[in-house]
Amino acid sequence: MSTWWNKKKEIPYHSNSFCDILDFYLFSCPCEREKGSGKDKRYTKISNRSRTLREQGWTGGYLNTLIASMKHTASGNLVYKPLDARASVEAETNNAEKSLSLSDEHFEMIVFCKRTDMNLTSSIFYYIRNAFAHGSFSVVAGTYYFESQKNGKVKARIRLREETLLEWMKCFKVSPAKLKSELQSQTKNNRKRRKAA
Repeated sequence: MSTWWNKKKEIPYHSNSFCDILDFYLFSCPCEREKGSGKDKRYTKISNRSRTLREQGWTGGYLNTLIASMKHTASGNLVYKPLDARASVEAETNNAEKSLSLSDEHFEMIVFCKRTDMNLTSSIFYYIRNAFAHGSFSVVAGTYYFESQKNGKVKARIRLREETLLEWMKCFKVSPAKLKSELQSQTKNNRKRRKAA
């Protein structure tokens, strides 16, 4: 198994992109915990500096739009595996690395345990935040490696290119309706191209 992240790697504080990413995913993380159901549902922000996904309008079907957009990564090669809490994140990432690393050493990957107190989108942001907060990350050749653990158990391993992380920040900031319209337009254009080919 390869080492997931390297604590000896220098943190690129001199990079404006790194600082923007750190600010958004750590200090302004847009996720929140959910408690209760129906009219009794309550939300708790993870970061007091942020506008949450819900406050930005990312609710209901729009969360599906956001996650669909997030799956369009800079590399175009994403392993996306939300797992049950009992599954092994380490085993899943090891399998992905064995099957894909020969074709693309820095392929992008999101392997994480689902949370009962967050939707899938919030969980991804949450795990990136935790990796930054606990120093469980490294940056190698423009690729960010994140690992989040709880009580010694790996809960998430995420490997994303810098361009992907920056694009996600842009997606979050646009209106949900606008992003949905853009995705529908892209899908329509892709179908036309495939039909013409």
